[in-house]
Amino acid sequence: MQTIPEKALSAKQQRHAIETGAAVPSDWVANMHVTTGTAERQQKVTAANLDETAHEMSAATDRILEAGKRLADAAKQTTLDAKSAIGRAKDVQAQLVDSLNRTNKILGADFEVRLTQLERMSAALSTLAELEKAGVLKNVISAISRPT
Repeated sequence: MQTIPEKALSAKQQRHAIETGAAVPSDWVANMHVTTGTAERQQKVTAANLDETAHEMSAATDRILEAGKRLADAAKQTTLDAKSAIGRAKDVQAQLVDSLNRTNKILGADFEVRLTQLERMSAALSTLAELEKAGVLKNVISAISRPT
């Protein structure tokens, strides 16, 4: 049997020496035996549980795909909700623009003039409401509408 110097071998070479039966120091053999034994145990466990591991991987893949599908569905629903909200906001904006345009047509383009006219219109409507409460509004309207 051939003896190999201790410091001349790498771990890979040590394993090869043990597998081929070359003589190596006993501490190497002990260490390599534990490593080899652990690797063999791991190999046996992996081989015995290969079907179970494949099943677990398949189940995990299914769960991931299902979670991705739920995420995609949620994204689609969020997109639809956002489009709906944007549509409603645009409708409200259009109504506001129309209202402001009508107000501008009635009152004019200048802000101060519009404000003064709004104050006058408000005062006039208040006066008309008071006249109506007093029951005099019909008489005032008939007096205004008579031809002179």
